Amino acid sequence: MRQILFLVLLLKAGWSSACDFCGCNPSTAMWEQDAGVPSSFVQHSQFLKTVRFQDPENSLRKSLVWGHLLTGAYSPVKKLEIKGILPVLMISNSFSENNRSNQFGLGDALLQLQYLAWESKPSDKRFSGHMLSVNAGIELPTGSYAISEDPLLSNIAFGSKSIDFQIGGIYKISKFRWSFTAGSTARINNANRDDVRLGHLWSTFVNGTYALSEQKVAWRASIGSRTDYTSRNVFRSIYQNKTGGTVWQMTAGLNGSTRQWSWGVQYLQPVFQKNGMDVFEHRSAIQTTIQYKFKK
Repeated sequence: MRQILFLVLLLKAGWSSACDFCGCNPSTAMWEQDAGVPSSFVQHSQFLKTVRFQDPENSLRKSLVWGHLLTGAYSPVKKLEIKGILPVLMISNSFSENNRSNQFGLGDALLQLQYLAWESKPSDKRFSGHMLSVNAGIELPTGSYAISEDPLLSNIAFGSKSIDFQIGGIYKISKFRWSFTAGSTARINNANRDDVRLGHLWSTFVNGTYALSEQKVAWRASIGSRTDYTSRNVFRSIYQNKTGGTVWQMTAGLNGSTRQWSWGVQYLQPVFQKNGMDVFEHRSAIQTTIQYKFKK
């Protein structure tokens, strides 16, 4: 059966590392696609986002983040998918004295197993289809982390410098031209060699999709919502006050696909957020994705 991949890469908000900061943490970056049948593909996604700061004790005022996700997946059997995701990040920081600093590097890579636990296809007697996927992964310390005297910049690390774990699940129901997806994931961080443990993450999302066209090129429009909670960082058993937070975002996207190619654009708008001592604020973000799926 032809699989039309609907690509909505949802930004991860919160405050733990640069991947969390820019929204391209691999733990939550591929939810919508993970709701589909396992497949083999390569993919590139990029994100553009601004974060503004309002800490009277700090000169940092704005960070412009440009993040990329390089992804490869292989499906050795029908219900199993093995996936690798590597973030590439560039962050430009602006300070009140008109000074700027630029950072560029790799984020923490994710190795993940996804299993299609349940699939019920539509039939003459059943108009709706159901799909349930579960996944688990490990994040490797390929990104850099350095303790900074600046309490804000110390949190914009390119990685956790520790081996961390992720687990999640996704449910999808489809009927006629509509499909609805809901999912949740959790990431558990460990302390690194500097005795820093970046905040744990818990994310949930719901998303509705409508098929505009099912011709040679299929088009889909989507609208959704997601909530991200990140706990505070811990340094030498002391919780760091200017870290952690909760962000609720609305999402809207447009995606197209052929038999092997898929592409899409996504817009994210924060509706409510409560971040560490209210010293920073996530602004709207945009992302694009392109994917090539290999024939089975």
